[in-house]
Amino acid sequence: MRDYPLYRARYNPDGPQLVVVTNGTVGSAPQPGDVVSIGRTQYNAFGHTAVVTANAVDAQGNGTITLIQQNGGAGNDGWATDAVNNWVVAGGVTGWLHNPSWTYQWPLVGFTNQSGFQAGVVAPGNGYAQVTTNASSIAVSGYAGATGTNGDAISGYIDQDGNFFVQQGSSSTWYLEAQDVRSIAVATTTSGVPVLAFLSTTGDFYAEEGSLTGPFTLEATGATSIALAVGTSSDPPLLGYVQASSGAFLVKTGVAGDDWTVVQSSGVRSIALAQGSTPSGGLMGYLSNSGSFYASPETPEVQWTPEATGVTAVGPSGVPLLGYLAGNSFYAAEGLSPATWVDEANGVAEMAVASDPAPGASPVLGYIAAGGDLQVMQGQLSGRFSLQSDDASSFALSSVTDS
Repeated sequence: MRDYPLYRARYNPDGPQLVVVTNGTVGSAPQPGDVVSIGRTQYNAFGHTAVVTANAVDAQGNGTITLIQQNGGAGNDGWATDAVNNWVVAGGVTGWLHNPSWTYQWPLVGFTNQSGFQAGVVAPGNGYAQVTTNASSIAVSGYAGATGTNGDAISGYIDQDGNFFVQQGSSSTWYLEAQDVRSIAVATTTSGVPVLAFLSTTGDFYAEEGSLTGPFTLEATGATSIALAVGTSSDPPLLGYVQASSGAFLVKTGVAGDDWTVVQSSGVRSIALAQGSTPSGGLMGYLSNSGSFYASPETPEVQWTPEATGVTAVGPSGVPLLGYLAGNSFYAAEGLSPATWVDEANGVAEMAVASDPAPGASPVLGYIAAGGDLQVMQGQLSGRFSLQSDDASSFALSSVTDS
């Protein structure tokens, strides 16, 4: 690692100027894409290198990093997890190479507590800022921006009087979108185009795409719940709702245009949608009135797969990432049936999952424990969660935003 400047000048003079970070540097933990150096040992006279794929380190410098490597030893499948304590990475790591021109994207998290609506980007050393003191329901969305550049964020909330407000992260201006609102959804395409939706107190479903001030389109009437998902900037948003009269689950693509398609004719309690990096990469999920969780790819030939029973909440997102809550236990899986469900946490009151549509993006999981602790994790399933707040009453998360 100490010879990097010499070897770069000799073998790769036109390559990016990487920064050498010494293990134990306060405020610095290896980021996805960084190359870690592992010192020589009595068992390995040459040392070792690995590439970081995920970071779950909190603001105090404690957590884990996930590595991908070759020649990891007998029984190693290429993956490894190293603990990080007080900014010191275990496993014999001496330091790492980091490209400062490449911006890693972090989850955006919002939560409510006794002080109001708090929001922030989950990154080492970052804190939360108060958005408002008058929020009854919240939503957040972020996008990554071009390589090496920061994206932005959108925050939305319903106040105590049923007014729906939205703000772009880089602006101090709040826009009043609607009144008499029951629930909201906000999303952002990969190029930063906002998509907003809301359900009125009378069951009317409205959506709009393109700005924070454009007119809304009435999508449906007689709805009990709504869902919204976006994928790449070239794909239209995916909309869904549950029909009050029949309990049917209906979906359509695009805010303007396309007809509604019934994908489940009855017995639906709640729904969730996600879009991927391709038109066929979407995912739909619903919770039945009997507590069973079903999922299906978003294709013309819908094929529902029963994934779990005794479910009280669903949260599929990504390509595909699924999560559910049953018996106060939070389960997550990647891929449809036969899915391998991971018991992520117990004593859970609320959960959510998210994943950027870009290929290879890491899952983001979050939950609120029964006592109010808000925990968030990014990386491989069954990773270590990081405490974000100890008095949260509700929360929302987005998988990518600016760093």
